[in-house]
Amino acid sequence: AALDWLCSHVYLGAHIFSPDPFLMITGEAGIINGPVLQPDFRMDYCRLWMSLIKGDMSGVERYSRRLGAGDLYPLFACVLTARSWNAVNAGIGSVPVTHAEV
Repeated sequence: AALDWLCSHVYLGAHIFSPDPFLMITGEAGIINGPVLQPDFRMDYCRLWMSLIKGDMSGVERYSRRLGAGDLYPLFACVLTARSWNAVNAGIGSVPVTHAEV
């Protein structure tokens, strides 16, 4: 429920003012003209991020698979977070970003 506020419209893409290669912008209906995310997808995505932050690997696998990653859920988690597999396993909220990850 902590991330239940995630809006139902999303835009993913590069942004010239962001230091990160990808930026996710969410907004209420009418502000951003993007695809509408279904409630189940939104909740699975939120639960995936909570699992990634805490290092709950069974949650990472479960929610990645529910989002369509299949057996490639480890790669999906690493690409989604831009973190190493070691950092994902430990929980990205508890491991500082290393020079190799930058």
